[in-house]
Amino acid sequence: MKRIFLVLVLLIAVFPQPAAARQPGSLGVQNTLNAQPGVLKAYSDDGRSAATIIESNSLYYGISPRLHLAMLETTAGLLSAPNPTETQLRQPFGTVGPDSFAAQIEWLSRELRAGLGPYSKAPTLRFSDGVTLTLQLDQAPESVAVQRFLAKGRSSQAWRAAVERFAQVFAAYFNNELPELVAPIPDGINVPQGAFTLLKPWPDGTRVVHLAYFDHIYPTVDSGADGNNYVVNYLGQGNVQYNGHDGHDYYFPDLPIGTPMLAAAAGTAYARTHRGNGVVIVHPGGYETVYWHLDSFAPIFNGRIDSNDGIWVDAGAVLGTSGTSGFVRGTPHLHFEVRHFGRQVDPYGWYGGGADPCAAYTGCAASSWLWDASLVGQYDFTPPDQLPLPPLVADTNPPIGTLAINPDRDLLFHVGFDGHSLQQVGAGFPALSGMPRYESGRFNQALSLGDAELAYPTTGNLTVEAGSISLWALIPEQFPANRLERHYMVASSANADARHITQGH
Repeated sequence: MKRIFLVLVLLIAVFPQPAAARQPGSLGVQNTLNAQPGVLKAYSDDGRSAATIIESNSLYYGISPRLHLAMLETTAGLLSAPNPTETQLRQPFGTVGPDSFAAQIEWLSRELRAGLGPYSKAPTLRFSDGVTLTLQLDQAPESVAVQRFLAKGRSSQAWRAAVERFAQVFAAYFNNELPELVAPIPDGINVPQGAFTLLKPWPDGTRVVHLAYFDHIYPTVDSGADGNNYVVNYLGQGNVQYNGHDGHDYYFPDLPIGTPMLAAAAGTAYARTHRGNGVVIVHPGGYETVYWHLDSFAPIFNGRIDSNDGIWVDAGAVLGTSGTSGFVRGTPHLHFEVRHFGRQVDPYGWYGGGADPCAAYTGCAASSWLWDASLVGQYDFTPPDQLPLPPLVADTNPPIGTLAINPDRDLLFHVGFDGHSLQQVGAGFPALSGMPRYESGRFNQALSLGDAELAYPTTGNLTVEAGSISLWALIPEQFPANRLERHYMVASSANADARHITQGH
């Protein structure tokens, strides 16, 4: 056990703890590969160069490409070996993973991101020889992620050797430095000074529906479960979709496919086709904005799609058009995401009371309002603490009846629509009007609803334009006895446009 402790101490020293101490840098993967004797500088998989594959995953998952490169050398010697085997090229991180270079890079990226947590307790590694080891969390989060990944498919002895080798490689190739990803500013470009702010990523006059929100506990959708089954948005509310979401989804009802998508701030833009069409803009000051599920790219990216060289764009530049590429099934929308020094942040900040809970997750940072002051009064771009208070109106009419809606937690996310969890009802009381009655039916007595109606408030609960509503009913194991020995469950739905009511039993 002493041996393992020494290995951990060695790796803890590899990564500088405070982010502020790291020096700005850019991707530069191809340049790094060109300077090495290994074959990756000319290697490609399914038409994409090794550098492009690494950079695409780095941008998508917010993982430094230096970690990818150091791992490639640690496990397969691909930076230094001039004649690696086919297996080393196709499965550099081990045969327990997928069988292609591109798939292995994505596997590594996803697992490193997941390795950042969040952790309710220190993670325990389980090796192929049956040995277990609990990692220390009082170390750089990247250290935890690397150690966790290197345990896959290895014995405890092989893992110790791999961890030691990684420490040697990272020191030799990168001087133990993990620079933040910051946009280089081209000559002649004047970047506005002051706090970083965002403009809306679509043209003026565009009708928009806010489909899904950033989950402050926690935004882990791309790396695995977040350890819970609920959503907390920037207002501290949980009646939105969807669990683990790391950005905001916007739907454009007038032109779902084809609405122009604009750069929210100036920076260096990269067009990528990894998991659909998307653009990542790296901004000065360590911010990144992500625009995904595009239908097409703007002409400025001609010849640059999946290129290792980004292009400078000003705020408001057209990046492409909204669409359904990637994981979207059904409703076209823009997935808009913001990161700061690789950590997820919510551009709407945090107004839920107390400290932002997302800061407890290593892959997230405490959020602040980032939308530009010029947007105040437009759509939902007004900070909650600047909204006028509604007039207080006394309610002297009690509801006719009340209905408690409180399903078990394990039922809340069983039903999805368009790949998202359906909205939940969580506040207010329904109103009952009219009177159901019994009448003669096909099988003796039947229930007629007539003008009976159950109305539930949407305010504070549901955004009707955002999609479907799910109603769960608990069917008891036993019913009260009655003369007919029959019971009814009535369901109804309404089309938001036509208002036509369809009823069923």
